[in-house]
Amino acid sequence: MTPRRKQILRELKDRGVDDPCPMCGHSNFTFAGESEISVSDNRKRNGGCVPIAIIACRNCGYITQHALGPLGLFPDEDV
Repeated sequence: MTPRRKQILRELKDRGVDDPCPMCGHSNFTFAGESEISVSDNRKRNGGCVPIAIIACRNCGYITQHALGPLGLFPDEDV
């Protein structure tokens, strides 16, 4: 596991993100990756993006997305 993944998972755990899956009740999750959600304030202007971590249930595949900014984990410029 990369240091970045460890950092993200540690921060989520430190903040109490450890409930079982809301769909199947299992407690085994995996770090699926990082991505972005595109946001805009209206249809004519681009508002940017929200960097996220994607966590998936290993049993049913249910996905949660966690904004990295509030976690203090903005991605590096070259990510």
